[in-house]
Amino acid sequence: MSLWRLLDLEFADPFRNMAVEESIFINVDENTAPNTLRFWRNIHTVVIGCNQKVNEVVDLEYCKIYGITIVRRFTGGGAIYQDFGNLNWTVVVHRRDRLSPSKPLEIFKVFSEAVIRGLKLLGVDACFQYPNIITVNGKKISGLAAYVKKNAVLCHGTLLIDIDLHTLSRVLPLHRNSPMELTCVRDELENKVSLNIVKKYIMRGFNEAYEIKVKSLGLSADEELLAETLCVNKYSRAEWNLRY
Repeated sequence: MSLWRLLDLEFADPFRNMAVEESIFINVDENTAPNTLRFWRNIHTVVIGCNQKVNEVVDLEYCKIYGITIVRRFTGGGAIYQDFGNLNWTVVVHRRDRLSPSKPLEIFKVFSEAVIRGLKLLGVDACFQYPNIITVNGKKISGLAAYVKKNAVLCHGTLLIDIDLHTLSRVLPLHRNSPMELTCVRDELENKVSLNIVKKYIMRGFNEAYEIKVKSLGLSADEELLAETLCVNKYSRAEWNLRY
């Protein structure tokens, strides 16, 4: 049974949160950090995919008026609105690890298994839907994105716990006409559960699905330094977030 790092770490600054994501990924790729499971959240933030045109998917005026941050991630996929009703989960593993998928198209299915297991243990009957979402009764509860480097694989997703549909539909106009409905943990359970309970069950999902143990650890000094550099020089800059 392998030992992973559990990084329960978030910042009030969405730019720093994203910088930490890439810093972890780079350090795992360079073999200076262990396999990592991270939990984190953003407050009032639109996160767009690496290659999206921000003016086509985001209501920029609404975000400006209501102080909603826009940050571009380094992975692909579509735009999402995040607040404290969303729990982000991130998996970063060495490609030599037994859990690392041999084919890129298998990444989403492999790394959704633990989240699905945790949701089922919680009482939410979730399942994987190709290519990169987790659904409950045909409704989306989690979307995934991924990136592959020479020596590491990253997969992250947002789990909807208690979503603000009004703000989501305002900042992301395309969602208003989306054929897929959204759901959240709150709406799928009769009794309200805390964020810590959700984390507990997701961790159980990882332990059972992958037969791993997790140990709570922080960032290394190298990861902190790189995250600070990425935050200042990349993720906090309009040239990155608002390009295209």
